[in-house]
Amino acid sequence: FLNLDRAIFQDRHVRQAMMWAIDRQKLVDTILGGQGIVIHSPILPDSWAYDPNVRRDTYDPRKARALLEEAGWFDENGDGVRERGQLKLEFTLATNDDDPVRVKFIEAIRDQLAEVGIRAIPQAVPWEELVGQQLRLRRYDAILSGWQNLPPDPDPYPYWHSSQANEEGLNFANFINSEADALLAEARSITDRKRRFELYQHFQYLFAEEVPSILLYQPVYNYAVDARIQGVQIGPMHDSSDRFRTIVRWHMLTRRVLYSEARERGLITP
Repeated sequence: FLNLDRAIFQDRHVRQAMMWAIDRQKLVDTILGGQGIVIHSPILPDSWAYDPNVRRDTYDPRKARALLEEAGWFDENGDGVRERGQLKLEFTLATNDDDPVRVKFIEAIRDQLAEVGIRAIPQAVPWEELVGQQLRLRRYDAILSGWQNLPPDPDPYPYWHSSQANEEGLNFANFINSEADALLAEARSITDRKRRFELYQHFQYLFAEEVPSILLYQPVYNYAVDARIQGVQIGPMHDSSDRFRTIVRWHMLTRRVLYSEARERGLITP
């Protein structure tokens, strides 16, 4: 999440440049061992509301540098950090210290952003402080966190509607956009799926343009299945119980044999 109340993040060029400066696929490959899928939308790919044509900003540090310079951000004093006037392009990037994977992510993101003249200062803090003091009270610059159990029938309203940009709400980025508000409010108030798709499609395009936060990845989970079990189907999981979604079709292949044959093969004992 980027705190859009912070001066540097109010510049959309900075947010877009960060998208191009972060090699998300490399992060997934090196830190997660490839066990993740880079995402480009706040609506996940397995949802009926996902638009596969949404803009995908891939790693391009050259484009990031050009965009920052176009917006007036230069490293005038040669310290490796760009500035515009009295404003330096630096911020703290926090996460919870009990998650070593997330700590590795913020350190790697720091290194990648440094290549384009942005200074991210990693900050690993206890979970209680991260949520209770930083996220809830919006006392942070940027935070690496995540959402869990997002349903296939989406409702991004709690996370991105301006009415939720307060201590009790979940709009941690403080994203205030009247167009997004209208789209999200209408989409959750109707049942016409075609119309809802159109609204969410528009919202995804708007999100890609505004970049209110940097989307990273969707994790891949692995679980073992005995080779004798047939009919197991592997698909998207929205929570841990989803791996049992097709359990009624699980079975084992068996055949009937004569008692004498079974005894000869040691399948039964006298």
